[in-house]
Amino acid sequence: MMQTTRTLIEDTDCEGARLQLWEHVVQGKREHELVMNGVFLMASYNRESSEALIHAAMKRLGDRGGVRVLIGGLGMGFTASEACREPSIARIDIVELSPTILAWNRQYFEEHNQHCLDEERVRVIVDDFHDYVSQTKDTYDAILMDIDNGPALLVREPNRRVYTSGFFERVRNALTPGGVFVVWSCSEEDLLEQAGRQVFPGCDVETIVENRDGRDCRYFLYVLHNCT
Repeated sequence: MMQTTRTLIEDTDCEGARLQLWEHVVQGKREHELVMNGVFLMASYNRESSEALIHAAMKRLGDRGGVRVLIGGLGMGFTASEACREPSIARIDIVELSPTILAWNRQYFEEHNQHCLDEERVRVIVDDFHDYVSQTKDTYDAILMDIDNGPALLVREPNRRVYTSGFFERVRNALTPGGVFVVWSCSEEDLLEQAGRQVFPGCDVETIVENRDGRDCRYFLYVLHNCT
């Protein structure tokens, strides 16, 4: 039988939400889990779908060089870490609402994300993703959004506004010609796909399967682009 222990190591109020960090030791290996308002957000042992955000974007950008990437939601840094592995990416901007999440990345998660925040291409912006996209004058080749569990399992009610066609139009305006927008969701969402197709000619849905304790967990990437 697998031996595990689980300890609450941080518990704080942040941006109107209760944010908890758990340490989870499985067969001697230390893992971390993020929980917000009692809802599981992510863990260091299920990173594949976060990394897949980068792969979904890069394969559609082809051999484009000097790629500029915007990541909505730092999480544990897995998307950023995977972006750092891509030599064709010249700039990685990360928008994270919570200073606590940023601090925890420095204090706890560097063992999981290969110290990606120290990479010279990486810039972290402490801001609301909706507000940043709505106001920025910068443009990006790829915009990746993973700031919640998706529209069906929100951990912060204000995040509902980023899953609308109105916000997707703002994202499109921040993309370079031929750019791509990828949205992470923990479940299949017809309304998300419909909102995407109102703005982007192309919408592909990729399913990412992660195995956790012998059980398959499915996550979904909505890849929105201007190619029909």
